[in-house]
Order: sequence, then C-alpha cells, then structure tokens
Amino acid sequence: MDDLQLNFLPLDNQGQQFSVYRKQIDNSSTPRESDDYRVNLPLNSGDEEWVLFDVALSEKSDYEQFECNFSLNPVLTTHYIYSKFKLLMDDSQKIDFYTPDKKTIVRKEICFRFKEYDEGYSEIVVSPYFLKEKFLFGFLFEHRFSLKKDQVFNRRTQILSFSLDSSGRPNVYFYKDKLNEISSFINSVFSSLTTSTELEVDPELGWIDTNKLDVKTYLVGKRNEAYSQFMGIKSSGPFRELDQGVRYLFVFSERTRSLARDIYSGLIGKLFPGQFPGLEKMFNLPIRKELVGHHLVSNFDSSSISGLAQKINETKSSYPNDKIIMLAVLPMGFKGVEAAYDAYGHLKLMALQKGIYCQVVTEDTFYKKDQLKWSISNIGLQVFSKLGGAPWLVKPAKSGCLIFGLGTVQEKINGEVKKYTAYTVCLDSSGDFKYIKPLASSGDERGYLESLKESLREVLSGELGDSYQSVVLHLPYKITRNEINVIKQVVGKIRENSFEVIVIRINTKHKFLGFSSHNTCVPYESTFSQLSRTEFLVWAEGLQYGKEILHKRVSEPLYVEFLESQENWETKRDCLQDILNLTGANWRGFNSKAQPISILYSRLIAKFMKEFSYLDGVEDLELVSAESVAPWFL
Repeated sequence: MDDLQLNFLPLDNQGQQFSVYRKQIDNSSTPRESDDYRVNLPLNSGDEEWVLFDVALSEKSDYEQFECNFSLNPVLTTHYIYSKFKLLMDDSQKIDFYTPDKKTIVRKEICFRFKEYDEGYSEIVVSPYFLKEKFLFGFLFEHRFSLKKDQVFNRRTQILSFSLDSSGRPNVYFYKDKLNEISSFINSVFSSLTTSTELEVDPELGWIDTNKLDVKTYLVGKRNEAYSQFMGIKSSGPFRELDQGVRYLFVFSERTRSLARDIYSGLIGKLFPGQFPGLEKMFNLPIRKELVGHHLVSNFDSSSISGLAQKINETKSSYPNDKIIMLAVLPMGFKGVEAAYDAYGHLKLMALQKGIYCQVVTEDTFYKKDQLKWSISNIGLQVFSKLGGAPWLVKPAKSGCLIFGLGTVQEKINGEVKKYTAYTVCLDSSGDFKYIKPLASSGDERGYLESLKESLREVLSGELGDSYQSVVLHLPYKITRNEINVIKQVVGKIRENSFEVIVIRINTKHKFLGFSSHNTCVPYESTFSQLSRTEFLVWAEGLQYGKEILHKRVSEPLYVEFLESQENWETKRDCLQDILNLTGANWRGFNSKAQPISILYSRLIAKFMKEFSYLDGVEDLELVSAESVAPWFL
C-alpha cells in the first residue's frame, strides 16, 4: 500500500545533546517547584539504574548539571523541545499566539491564530512530538477553527472549518484543505521561526507506513454475507427478526399532523418506495392501520405530556403481550433550544419509565419532504432495532469474544462534581447488542472507584467461562487516570484465571491526520498505521478501491491505544479489525460508520443521562440503573 504523510515535521538534526540541571528526589510525593519537570534519569551516564529527579533547563542552586542525548529519555526531550520553542515565541513580537489555560507542562502546545475572519480564527496548534515507530522528534500541526465570543455555529463557520465546501455542500476535499492550511502556515510562519536554530525542521512532512485491514463483511438473514447493509437486508432480510407483536403510537400536534402522516406513509413503503420499501418488506415487521394508534396533543408542554401518560397506560393494558413504540413528532423550537421546554428529554424519560420504546422525529430536521425522503430508511432502521430486532451483524475477527464499552458521567453543579456514574455497554465481537448495565454511582470519588472495581470484577467474571474466553474493554478518551488504574487492577486479577482480557482506549478527538497521494488527500478505508508499539491510527472511512470518487466528507481516523503492551501482533491486528468492523454495526443509520458502536453507544447514553439529570422531578438516574436489554438510546 502507498504510505501516508503524517501532519508531523521531524527535526532536521535528530542527534543533538542538551544540558539540564537536576536534583535527586527521594520521595515522589515531595512537592516540586513550578518550573521544574520530574523525570527518571540514570545516576551516571550509562547506568542501568534510573532514579527520580527534578529537572530545570537553567542553572539553579543545589542542582547539578547533566548532559542528555535526545535519545536518552524521549519524555524529557519532548519537554526540552517545547520549552525551547516557547522561548522562540516569547521573543517574537509580531505573531498572534497563545498557550492553553491549563498548565503547559501537561498540555505542551502553542496555538497560532493564523487567519482572522469576522466569525473567528483559523488556528494551527503546534505540539512537540516523538514518533516512536520511526524514532523521530519533531512537531505535530493540527488545524481547527475557533469561534469568536458570542459567535454562533452556522453555515459560514462550517465552511471556514472545512466541514462544508465553499458552496455549502459536504466537503470531499476536507483532508486537502487541512493539508493546504497547515502547509501554508509552515511556509509563511513556522519555518521562519525555526530556521538556523536547533529546532530547524525537515522541509517535508514525515511519512508513515500503512497496512490494510479486511473490508467489513455484514451478516444478514440466513447468515448470508453482504458488503452493503441495505442491499443485503433487502435481498435476504434482517439477521434476526422480532418474535413479538408490535403496536405503534403516533403522538403529534395539529402543526405536525401532516409530518406524522408522511412518516407513517414512509414506514409502510408508500411515500418513497425507491428509497425504503417499508418496515414489512425490509424487516418483516408488520405495520398496518389496525396496529397503529394516535394521540393528539394541543402542544408539547408539561401538561400535554403528562396527559400522554394515560394514553400509554391504556395502550399497555389493551395489548399486554405486545411491544409498544411511541413515535413522537415534535414541532420546531423544542429540541436543543435554550430555555425551551425539553419535550424531547421528557418523552424519552417517560418511555423508559413506562417500559415502552420511543422514536422522536423533529420538524426542525424534516420541514421539507425531500429531507424525509433520504432519512425514512434510517427512521425505520431505528424503530426495528429499538424494538429488539438485529438488522445485521458484522463478521468478527475474534470469535468467542465479548466487548465492553465503558462510559462515565460526572454530574456537576457550578463546576463541582456532585456525582460519579459508570456503566457498560455489552456487545459481542459481531456487534450484537447484549445489554447496558450500571457499574457504580456515588457522590464520593473514593466510594465510586471502590464500587466500580467490585462491579466490573463481577460483570467480567460472570461473563467469562464456557461461552466466552476473551474480553476486550473499549475505553473512551475522557476516562480518568484513576478509573484506568482501577480497571487495570481488575484485569490483572481476572488474568490469573488464564482468561484473555485486553484494554484499549479509542479516541475520536486527537491531534493526528494522514494524507494520501490521491487528489483529495484521503486514505483508503480500512487503512491503518502504527505510531508506536501500542498506538495506531485506523481509517474507518475513506476511498473505496475501484470507487475513488467521494460524495461526502470523510471523518478523521480513529486513534487506538493498547493500554498494556503484552498483546502479540496477531492479537492486536484482530482487535483493530474488530474495531473497524464495529464502525459498521451502527444501527442508527445505514451509512453511519465513523466510530465503533462500543464508543458511540457509550457517548449517546452519557448524553441522555446528563440530559435526564436536569429534568424537573428527576433527582437521580435510577431509571437507567436497571439493566437494559434493548438499544433505546439510538
């Protein structure tokens, strides 16, 4: 495969030496001076025994001078490069830059306001970086668009951030535009700062090797294989049908009656048969007039939604053996509008409390019939999946393996954490949804971590055995160091029983981007590159072989980190393949494949839990504290 250029410039001179001033530390809990950096170094050059030192970059009383090679301690070298670069910036008078509010010793980055617009700034974030796979030191360059104060996010800002092209359509040249902006900054600003200094860089972005994972294969009805979810189901049916009767309850106001009628017509396959043949033909899910009820509300306010509860109770009493799904059609101005009554959240909450399913459609999204035309298939997909059907699965790399996506929520009041909550989404490696289960909830962090440790041990131990010999934990990027330490303790204990437990952190927000030689600069889908022994970039979206024409913006790669390096290459590759596969197991939409569902589903649940916590009358999140065996959050 063709290699990729990383958004990384290596230093021209990789064999440098530099002087530091250090003082040995006997106790790691001893406070350090604010300007010092604490690292391990050898007592004498060449010693195998390393001890802890506080390090300064300038002479200090009681500190000894010590000579370092760049290769001695890459962590210290990266800190040294950042400090030297910041000195260059401090001496510059004409460049608009700033450093993060947090301690720069933690976030080693400098943000340049490269271009100013009425709406905000095109910024380039520069960070020192050690590319372990190539053993190269240098700088990463990340582009982002930063809004000015009180500027709302709109079509213009999406164009300036390269999400949309200049005509307002999805930007298929997203990667190329990013590369051009970064290259322009390097040529006009960065090179002039570092030329003829010890931080002078190579003129060309660094290259990284690439490998290819297998193309995602979908399992549909009769376990037939397909490369397209939609076409596979259309020809063979869903992987698993519903085994229980269904009743539909449409909820709408006079304003949204027409939209509700269009949605019903679309779900029976009458309105847009070319885009969606209907629930019955696609999923073998009956939907007829005698299965459909309706409830008219005067408005989607508190009193009207309270009155809806009676209708739900009546429907449940009339059809006790059927599953019930409420399809609520909201008018404009309710979802996501500040100070508006949160009808969306209250409807979702009521459905959970009543033990029914809920699909909310908003007039904001579908005020034009043509917009519904291209979304009705996804609405039908979500309805079928929420009711417990499995439209498709993916062909796994690791069979007999369970995957747990861990999610955490912090409830804050005035910036202070009042409650810590953790839960898990359980899937198998084919993407089959198993359950959501709470793990811990407490207002005290220490009590929360103890509860998390015990609950996680119980869940993992209960699943491993005759059916499953392997477990992979997928952690989100926001998980804390304390939570990771607890997880590692649990994993260590379970491994004593000869079970395989792998811990992986998956980030959708990171600093990395790779560019291909294609005219869009987009890599091929299923490409992956190795940054270090434990770090990888995986492209879940991209060019298709033989179909190199893009019709939408391609997302950035996934950053995947194995938190322990004991796995062999074959195991790591299988884990990467399953991560890629799980990006295609998203039942929210037929073409949704930017991130694995283990992470996506956790994020969606966290969003709902936070939203529910602010609703009137909800003092706790007990409603999600019961194990859920259906993906209600889609």
